Amino acid sequence: LMFKDKGNHTFNCRCNICGDSKTKSKKLSGYFHTKTGKLFYYCQKCNASMLFSTFLKEFDSNLYKQFIMELFKDSKQASVPIREYIHPIPATKKYIPDIFSDLPRVSELDENSEAYQFCDKRILPLNTFNFKFAENFVQWTHGHTEKFKTWKGSDHPRIVIPWYDRTDKIIGYSARALDNLQDQKYYRIFVDETAKEHFFGLDRVDDSKAHYVLEGEIDSLMIDNAIAVSNGKLHTYRHKNAVYIPDSDIRNKHIMKNISDMIDLGLKVCLLPTHLPKDLNEMVQSGLTKAEISDIIQKNTVHGLTAKLQFNKWRIVA
Repeated sequence: LMFKDKGNHTFNCRCNICGDSKTKSKKLSGYFHTKTGKLFYYCQKCNASMLFSTFLKEFDSNLYKQFIMELFKDSKQASVPIREYIHPIPATKKYIPDIFSDLPRVSELDENSEAYQFCDKRILPLNTFNFKFAENFVQWTHGHTEKFKTWKGSDHPRIVIPWYDRTDKIIGYSARALDNLQDQKYYRIFVDETAKEHFFGLDRVDDSKAHYVLEGEIDSLMIDNAIAVSNGKLHTYRHKNAVYIPDSDIRNKHIMKNISDMIDLGLKVCLLPTHLPKDLNEMVQSGLTKAEISDIIQKNTVHGLTAKLQFNKWRIVA
């Protein structure tokens, strides 16, 4: 910084050596120096020393204001980092590859094959639902999950039942054993943990009208407009238009407890007649048609106080 003296300036030195603090007309004579990291002005006439800002304020008030503004700008630049504006990227759904593309449809297998016979015996809708077949199920799952990373058993075949969400995006699948030699009849594996709903049949259900909630995937395929929750707690799915159809296994304490909870919640529950097979797939295997099953469901659906009274009678073992 350099200040050129162009003559006499009104300058208040404010030092004791000069005698008083009254304004005097004098010719500027001095120099600037640094001390403890700060800039000072030293007056050669009276040997007074003052901060540069003090000197500037009294030497030229307009110049002092400009100086303060520049300091303020510098301090802001030093304390606030410059940020480049980044356009927000719209949230995208997790990409799930078509893991079923390399599996054959059961309906395309030889009719004498074990998988085809399994589905045919249970009268499963091979022509209207895309049942898949995995010859080496454990090996196949290694391509998209670590569920069987520590698997020590032998590989084996299973029927694969795909799960999709309401936009036809893959959620996961169920894998049904073909015999009773496996310790676990079903495996349910989800490949999209971010999915908001983990229910089977979301891609086919129309919840704007009455629809049905069952425990098992196969049972839900026996009637129109139905989903499955894959567990005994059917009321994990909630909708005002839903009718809940539990198995009629009155000796199962867990099922009885869940039915009681659903009735207390005011949900519509179908109490299937105990003289009939305990689930819908067994009803179909016994010879009942889809229309007959729908009629049974309609006649045995209750809720509220009626449901409580009917349930107390229904649960009694004959």
